[in-house]
Amino acid sequence: MAYDSRGLEYEQRPLEDILGQASEHDGQKQEEPNARMDIEFGRGGSIVTIPLFVDGVLYFGDCLKFLYAVDAATGVERWRFQVGDALVGSPNFYNGRIYFDSCDGFVYAVDARTGAQVWRFHAGDSFFSSPVIVDGMLYVGCCNKYMYALDAETGKEIWKYRTGDIVLSTPAVVNDMVIFGSYDKYVYALDAKTGRLVWRYLTNGWIYSSPAIADENEKSVWTLGQHYAKTMTYVKDGTIIMGSYDDYVYALTLNGSLRWKFKTGDAVSQACFDDGRIFLASIDTHIYALDSHNGSLLWKFKSGDRFETIITREGVLYGPSHDGHLYALEPSSGRLNWKFRTGSFVYSVPTKVGNTLYFGSGDCNLYAITTDGTLLWKFNIGGAPVVLKYKSNYDRIRNALKRLFRWWKPEKPVSHAYDTKPVASEGGGPSAYKSEVGYKSGGTTYQMSGPAGYRMGGEKKKDWRDPFAR
Repeated sequence: MAYDSRGLEYEQRPLEDILGQASEHDGQKQEEPNARMDIEFGRGGSIVTIPLFVDGVLYFGDCLKFLYAVDAATGVERWRFQVGDALVGSPNFYNGRIYFDSCDGFVYAVDARTGAQVWRFHAGDSFFSSPVIVDGMLYVGCCNKYMYALDAETGKEIWKYRTGDIVLSTPAVVNDMVIFGSYDKYVYALDAKTGRLVWRYLTNGWIYSSPAIADENEKSVWTLGQHYAKTMTYVKDGTIIMGSYDDYVYALTLNGSLRWKFKTGDAVSQACFDDGRIFLASIDTHIYALDSHNGSLLWKFKSGDRFETIITREGVLYGPSHDGHLYALEPSSGRLNWKFRTGSFVYSVPTKVGNTLYFGSGDCNLYAITTDGTLLWKFNIGGAPVVLKYKSNYDRIRNALKRLFRWWKPEKPVSHAYDTKPVASEGGGPSAYKSEVGYKSGGTTYQMSGPAGYRMGGEKKKDWRDPFAR
């Protein structure tokens, strides 16, 4: 059974208002280090969620407002459930139900077998954070600045805590604490039962990354992609890794004090632990490997565009990139084992089941490939792969452009949008797409083509960094 929420009456602010609002904390406006962009997450069929595998079925969402249930062996659709806006956060599983949220401002619980709605919870603003479930409690952050705790069985609100800005970070739950970041630049630790503030740590940039946590033996106990309900994990002397938009990654104790920090070339979007090493995904187009004891650099790997997420699966490091590839690296050295090309950017990490990897792409396909990078099947949802559209007023665009082109002062309001054109792809088949960027200033049109270059006056420059990145 599919549920169509079209025509439902509820108040919802435009997403561009949410991501474009000024930061506030404790009554004081925060000074923003970078220009805040108004982002409209895809109105096409791109897939940015991490696939959830349960009993031979894959569950995932898209930007066309659907949650899908697809047979993992064949790629055949079983059912789909429609909501009111794009699905960006990844689904979770608990007690026979699939839990997920949407940019329509709702958290949903549906029957895993039939897709029938069990309950829904309305927060009033968009969700980008993924729901996590521990001891029957569902925790999720919202663009209305709150972290919520809900009863997973009924959807009833247990508590909520207001931060100083939007919460895109997916929380970690250990030692009876809910740990996450906010765009008000703080890392928070809240009491998991009451929502009371335990501690907070101030960085110098927005935080949308999710915490990675290791125990005293440097074994990972929490990383992005906790798809399944858990019981509370207790760590004696662990380490929290959080990336920030101030270009640093922070290693914190479970008491909220700083162990060390490491500076990359741009914002750190995600991290994970593995065997005494910490791996970072950065929008400066690199994956970094650090020593978990002191944060010293071990190696780094460069792709053609930025990395948003990263994960290790049974001795292999997987890095999805905006250059359209899923990279498989050797964790000890950073050596490339293989890469698989899709038709658009790859945002989320793969789910590994046996010898098969499942992941989505901006080209509207869910892919099933072998662990050596060979395509098994792909499921196309049939949408147009337009995923990120950026809109802003003149002042914010000017500040963003000054950060990239310090000598360039645009004379008029400009716009920035991703468009798509068909290109060939290896592994991705004929339905592949290439992003192109263009904007105007004065009477001049500036075209930017491809993931790692821009053109001005016919000359191609290398290593162009997207100043409009979220």
